Amino acid sequence: MPKPKTTMKQNRFPPRIQAITHAGSGNYDCIWDTCCDHGQIGEGFLLSGQQQSDACHPAPNTHVYFVDQVAHICEQLQSRLEAQYSSASFSVLCQDAASICLQRSAMPALRHLVVIAGVYGHTAIDIMHSILTHNDVSLKPSIDFLLCPNYELFELRQWLIEQNFSMKREEIVLQKTRLNEILLVSPISNKFDSAPSLTGKSWNLDCDIQRQHVQGLFEHRQRQARQNNDENAIIARDLYQKLLNQR
Repeated sequence: MPKPKTTMKQNRFPPRIQAITHAGSGNYDCIWDTCCDHGQIGEGFLLSGQQQSDACHPAPNTHVYFVDQVAHICEQLQSRLEAQYSSASFSVLCQDAASICLQRSAMPALRHLVVIAGVYGHTAIDIMHSILTHNDVSLKPSIDFLLCPNYELFELRQWLIEQNFSMKREEIVLQKTRLNEILLVSPISNKFDSAPSLTGKSWNLDCDIQRQHVQGLFEHRQRQARQNNDENAIIARDLYQKLLNQR
């Protein structure tokens, strides 16, 4: 996977934020940053839009929504964005990310990207389930989710498979000593994109850091299986063991 091109402004963001922004660079009308990273992800998209405009290309007609349910965070974010991105198209919404109401439009339908990062897998599942439940089912083909949870990737992938999501893109980025999995998914299955895998398809086990990470995932699930005899932990343990043996 080629590394995202960055400018000096983007370089002030950590590699994980840069990679998430790059993974979500597509033809979207609305981008929803659920503010798990204090608005940095949405800010990265605003910068990307400015750079396209600065490079003498037509400025993308993308509106970035920053969503957070803590009032003082919303106020600080609003002030910072107004000072730095006065010409950009954005809104700051003080509400629960799970209550997002996606805009509808006449044809062609608006394309939505919902970014959920920095949370547990079960939280990402709850947010996606709520958004898909409370918005009109006709919007499903026009929604993508960009996910980068901190933990519970296996459970998240299980849920995506059960709900017939399709995987549009997945990659792994290293930030300091931590590996982060980034998933771009659609809530509908199609013939162009593959179904999600339980353990991921982007691992390079010839890379010592990535192999050590998968080894750590295997050992974590092995401990869970021993302590709790948890069926899900046993399944995950065996799949990570199979992945390690493929080298």
